[in-house]
Amino acid sequence: MHKFRILICGAGFGQIYLEALKRINSEFEVVGLFCKNSPHSQLIASYYNIPTYDDISQVPENINLVCVVVKSSVLGGEGTNLAIEFLSNGYNVMLEQPVHEKDILRCITIARSKNRIFWVGDLYSRLESVKKYKKYVGKILCNNQLSYIEVDFSSQVSYPLCDILIEVFPEYRPFKLEDRVEQVGPIQVVKGIISDIPIIFKVDNRADPKSPDTYLNVFHRIKATFDCGSLVLENTHGPIIWYPVMYITNGISNYHQFTKYNTPELYEDSVNLLWKSPYNSFSDIFRYQWTEALNNIFSMIKEYSEQKENDLNGKYQKFLLCAKYWNMVTKKIGYPQIKNNDNYTRFSVSEFDNIGGNYESDF
Repeated sequence: MHKFRILICGAGFGQIYLEALKRINSEFEVVGLFCKNSPHSQLIASYYNIPTYDDISQVPENINLVCVVVKSSVLGGEGTNLAIEFLSNGYNVMLEQPVHEKDILRCITIARSKNRIFWVGDLYSRLESVKKYKKYVGKILCNNQLSYIEVDFSSQVSYPLCDILIEVFPEYRPFKLEDRVEQVGPIQVVKGIISDIPIIFKVDNRADPKSPDTYLNVFHRIKATFDCGSLVLENTHGPIIWYPVMYITNGISNYHQFTKYNTPELYEDSVNLLWKSPYNSFSDIFRYQWTEALNNIFSMIKEYSEQKENDLNGKYQKFLLCAKYWNMVTKKIGYPQIKNNDNYTRFSVSEFDNIGGNYESDF
């Protein structure tokens, strides 16, 4: 069987891609690492036993996908230029987010002219937790109205948040934000609407310049409130919890009437764990949840590449819409505050042992 051959560009976050390809099924093959040949890059390539390339002229032609896992131009990196160069030379390309809307449009134009595929990395919306949450939302919407949405997130993952919202609430357009941004301590509060549904964003917009992708108190927490209750994705990777409304049947006001026959809703649990991943440590999230999501993306791109006429217009519109939403959000919240994490002290869950409780099995 012909393997789907993948080249990774970048030895930073690109390690997540390399680890994923090491773990997933045999239909994919890593053919090399495109990098600056620094000692760090050479160490990574040696660990995965793959060759390195530092010029596109060295790259084999029979590569099915180039994953550019390098900061794009919107973050001051070379990722966009690399994506354009590989597309122009006839390669399918996936570029890691965030990517500016105009850069996506430029890459799409080149991809179409070369009959190639362009993809913006959408790992988070491919997570099993997000797919489950979308299904639960869809089930509730069959017979209930969405009242409002509340979202907590760290600014470092604002781009995938927009992707998740588009994925989970695909029918809700347009997206508008109020001009006013409230500063509440370290948190920024932004209000808006999706279609006619109110949405409130609470943003932890802090970062340590020495390590900007760490010290995230939250990735994404999404609470969708309906007439019948609230569905909460407690963090990007789960769990998912259902909180039904407290409802008492009309005409029943005496406590002795609260029976399973008269008021069955009062006998259902007030907190319901709907889904939890078996992989919950951060290490397992990287190794298993992210690996599964990347496998899903690679499989989709492989499927598109094998079609004689692939219709990517829907995907391209989603990529552009996500970038547009992200631009709106980042313009509102502005640059992050400086957060010095030098004094970080780890607090282990085991320190709750003396208090009591059953934290291991509750959720």
